[in-house]
Amino acid sequence: MKKTFGKILGAFLCLGMVLGLMPSQALQVKAAGEHKHCVCGATHRDVGDHTLETEITFEAWTKTNSLPDTAGNYYLENDVVLNVPTDAEEMYRGWQVPDGVVLCLNGHSITATGRNLSNDIFVTSNTTFTMTDCQNTGRVTHAKNADGITYTGSAINVSGGTFNMYGGSITGNDATSNNPSDGRNCGGGVYLSGTFKMYGGSITNNHSASDGGGVYIPKQWDCYFYMYGGNITDNTTGKEGGGVYAVSDMTVSGNANITGNKKADGSVSNVGLYTTNSGKTKTIKIDGNMNGTIGVYTDRVVPTAENPVVVVQGATANKDYSNFITSDSANYKIMHDSSDPTKLVLTGKDAPEPTPTEHKHCVCGTNTLNMNGHNCSANQVWTGIDDLSEITSSGYYYLKQDVTITSTNTYSSVYTSGNQYCGLKISGDVALCLNGHSIIMQNPEGVTDDVDAVMVEGHFVLTDCQGTGTIKHAKNLSGETYQGKGVKVQGGTFDMYAGTITGNTSEYDTGGSGVSVEGVKEAGKSSIFHMYGGTISGNIAKNGGGVEVTRSVYNGPSEFHMYGGTITGNTADSTWSSYGNGGGVYVSWTAKFFMNGGKICGNTATYQGGGVYGSALARTSAYDTGGAAELNVSGSATVIDNTAGGKNNNVYMTSSTRESGYETLYVKLDISDPFSGIIGVSTKDKPVAGKPVVAAASATPGVDYSKHIVSDDTQYKIRHVGYMLMLTTADEPNHQHTWDEGKITKQPTTSEEGVKTFTCTGCGATKTEPIDKLVSNTYKIIDGANGKHTIGKDGTLTFRSNAPFSEFVAVLVDGVKVDRSNYDVSEGSTIVWLKQSFLDTLSKGSHTIAIQSIGGTAVTNFSVTASSNSGNTGSAATPTPSTPTAGITNVQPNGGAQAAQKTTVNAKAPVTGEASPVSCVVLALIIVGGFALLIAELRRSRQMQKKH
Repeated sequence: MKKTFGKILGAFLCLGMVLGLMPSQALQVKAAGEHKHCVCGATHRDVGDHTLETEITFEAWTKTNSLPDTAGNYYLENDVVLNVPTDAEEMYRGWQVPDGVVLCLNGHSITATGRNLSNDIFVTSNTTFTMTDCQNTGRVTHAKNADGITYTGSAINVSGGTFNMYGGSITGNDATSNNPSDGRNCGGGVYLSGTFKMYGGSITNNHSASDGGGVYIPKQWDCYFYMYGGNITDNTTGKEGGGVYAVSDMTVSGNANITGNKKADGSVSNVGLYTTNSGKTKTIKIDGNMNGTIGVYTDRVVPTAENPVVVVQGATANKDYSNFITSDSANYKIMHDSSDPTKLVLTGKDAPEPTPTEHKHCVCGTNTLNMNGHNCSANQVWTGIDDLSEITSSGYYYLKQDVTITSTNTYSSVYTSGNQYCGLKISGDVALCLNGHSIIMQNPEGVTDDVDAVMVEGHFVLTDCQGTGTIKHAKNLSGETYQGKGVKVQGGTFDMYAGTITGNTSEYDTGGSGVSVEGVKEAGKSSIFHMYGGTISGNIAKNGGGVEVTRSVYNGPSEFHMYGGTITGNTADSTWSSYGNGGGVYVSWTAKFFMNGGKICGNTATYQGGGVYGSALARTSAYDTGGAAELNVSGSATVIDNTAGGKNNNVYMTSSTRESGYETLYVKLDISDPFSGIIGVSTKDKPVAGKPVVAAASATPGVDYSKHIVSDDTQYKIRHVGYMLMLTTADEPNHQHTWDEGKITKQPTTSEEGVKTFTCTGCGATKTEPIDKLVSNTYKIIDGANGKHTIGKDGTLTFRSNAPFSEFVAVLVDGVKVDRSNYDVSEGSTIVWLKQSFLDTLSKGSHTIAIQSIGGTAVTNFSVTASSNSGNTGSAATPTPSTPTAGITNVQPNGGAQAAQKTTVNAKAPVTGEASPVSCVVLALIIVGGFALLIAELRRSRQMQKKH
């Protein structure tokens, strides 16, 4: 029985040990009801002014007949039906939203029922309501009565407040009143008399008896409609604006679509623009890049070729908007205003197209970028080209059409023998605006090697004033993408402001299928990539799917500076153990990456560094080469939502130890404040209890980085220790500092406090304490004032302060602190000897000496003259002793003393009662050796006695 019990107990103990060794993630269970995602939905997307992912935890709302009455983040667990009482006020407001509610529909519906003229949701003044839907099937609607007729009323009534829509569908609503002049006949989906920002979702299949089947924007209030994305489709109206009726201006950008809307008579009616009695028509303002489609018409004025009507402002000159802004009527067309190409007009279908204006804009493409030394100049004129062969010299060029490259140039590669191939070779100073067009690299028949689309050995500026241009490789007849990098930088500088480098692949060992930055041997040449904007996406390589920065150890600098733009959807794909790293960016152990802004997200890697991989290589000896990648982050730099091996893995920092054990190198982040972005981090070396791993250096003490530098793995957390951010186990207790005795890092003066710095012996953190100012004029020189020294002749100069020796701090000559090796000091009160070797270095003339003590500073003058019998200002072979100062016993180097009247003041070192450390060691060894010999002899004697 005892043995059986022992076996069972042993089994449980073994099981406990095994479970204890399992990673905490393996034992974690998702909390019931946990609901987390970004406000824009299940998967984050940059849209409009929403560019930063922030995960929100939502609270479950379980009621089915009401909605929250306090601020908070909620998600629906069930459909909600708002049953309007039949005796309610004439215009029932529905759910009157409290300020600060973020509601995720979670695929469920909100339905108003019970009576007509009732809103689902009412957003009042000084109230902000945000709606999203992580399932993309939720909706806000009205029910039907017993006769199958929809109860009337707008879905959302924004009355002075702000409505942010990221997801969900506003559908099946009908704004109809028995009174034809009633405002309740307008805005079947949204009646707007406040601010409406639409980032996503849909407004569809709604109706209004009067105006604005989808959205109605009246004129009597401050009304603002910003549409950054989403769809307004298939709505109808009895009068104007089946999709939107704009009695006030509206703003659009991104993938905003307003199409397929109609009037009751079946005619197309998407955005109806109101014209005032004075003849001024409301407009649509384009804010940034636009790639959606919006149909427009004017309600009270008929455009003609002679009298076109401005309907759009903020357009890009010379950009073709025919696929983005369209006329709802076939009798009219959209074109640029002949007097102002930033405006689009609605005019007669037979109106002649205006003469193209000069292609003129800043190199940034937007005329709005001001950052990192770039100041916009909107007056730069560009030359149009139909083919890249027209780039024959330095200059500014823009594409007038898509260009397919079918021939190659050759160049020598740093890492591969033989000729390499590229489509466009930049040797001079060339700026190219894609102008919405594409450069497509189609590798010539018979060329089996990689062909890079662009190779930069000079200075290349890439921009795109239209926002839709690309650099990519074509596909062959089998549907396979031709091999090669988008842009290779080899001994030149590449500045990217706009455009997209996408769809490039390479099987070469050197990665960076989007952009490859490779250092070169030529003296004075660097390989530099500056990214101010644009996108690098959908590229595949062994390492560094988007960008690789690398160089041979003997080559010139190779650096990547990222100030803006996006690196997303790239892949580092390889099953070889030394590859498959750095989905977004790969930084070799010889290269540098500085990230001041922009975003690296949605990239993947087989092994490590879904976003960024930093490499390291330790040396085997002092004669070997090695190093670690330099990674620096600042500003709004953001690296999130990247994966490696299917797990969250953003910036991966490796380490290296060689077999010789000569050194170990670690990659770490360096932070340059101010820093407001978000960086997820992982390290090769994993922290264990009591042994954290450095994640970042140069952190500012006292600054909270908890929301900016985060661990990719929930088993670990970031702890701020001094100037370091440490990766620790999640249950690691907060570090308690143990301070050393401190060092004076700034001497006090009579006008300024000093500083004493203490260092934690455990983590290296520091703290400081002030040292009180010195009290002036408390002490004075009582002997040796106004002494004289002859260069190369006299020995030391002696000065005595009446300050106690215990208060001695330092010696200053002409206001400069003198190194301790240039003088000796002893008590009595405080005696200082300036050495001849130091005095001989001073210039001829008058000087000051200050003996600084805690209680004050004693100051006097002394003079230095040249020897009368020699022009040499150096030391003399046999210096003539100076006259001793009365009352001072001259301490000699051997520790003896002589009367002042018999000796010179030529002291070297005062006797302090402490022997030399070397002497102490020698003496100790002699004593120990003697005892050892004595003991050995005694043992030998005893053994001899036993034998005899």
